[in-house]
Amino acid sequence: MQKIILLVEDNEDARERMKYMIKSLGHRVIVAEDGLEALELAEQEPFDLILMDISMPMMDGITVVKIIKQHKPIAKVPVIAVTAHSRKYRDEILAAGAAELLVKPIDFDDLQEVLAKYL
Repeated sequence: MQKIILLVEDNEDARERMKYMIKSLGHRVIVAEDGLEALELAEQEPFDLILMDISMPMMDGITVVKIIKQHKPIAKVPVIAVTAHSRKYRDEILAAGAAELLVKPIDFDDLQEVLAKYL
């Protein structure tokens, strides 16, 4: 069954690569290029999962996750943090409410495993 995933990523190359991988797994992808756009979209559409970049303009991913987890209608949606900064943000993003952390560049098998676990 096709699930709807919100992909929040400001880097065009990374965004297109992850979008392609998610679609190849049979899911629908909605894209946000920054944290503010992610919040707007999360309130408008029922997502099954959110892939959230950490380092973004306008509003960083940690702040977005905190807001999402305080907003009842969308608080139960699993958020998977994505970062190129290795494990630097691991404790902070998990404390904010993210379910897991994926390190860029995203490996297809890792992405597939995480999506299967949370969808």
